[in-house]
Amino acid sequence: MGLVGTAHPDGEFVFARASTWCGIPYCVSTAISKLYEKIMQCFISEQKSVAANSNSAIPPANLFFQLYVHSRVDVTVKSSAPDPSARLRWTLHHSRYPRHRQTHGRP
Repeated sequence: MGLVGTAHPDGEFVFARASTWCGIPYCVSTAISKLYEKIMQCFISEQKSVAANSNSAIPPANLFFQLYVHSRVDVTVKSSAPDPSARLRWTLHHSRYPRHRQTHGRP
């Protein structure tokens, strides 16, 4: 969900906490007001709290980051460089319809 930070100053953190307690995935939008690392730390911390709750039958939630690639790939990589201890899985989606970037020599 995009622009959560415009609805509440800690919107991304609230969503991260709520998703862990509900056991549902949370996809963090590219349009965020907080650092990816801070949201990930909040999510991991909250998952530890859920796991420590002995009465909890809540399944572990997953955290996803939506990332739109900037026209300069080096800027995208630098701005999205997470904590090296994080386990990441990159999924690329290519549209079957030509886009501006695909018609200008970028894969």
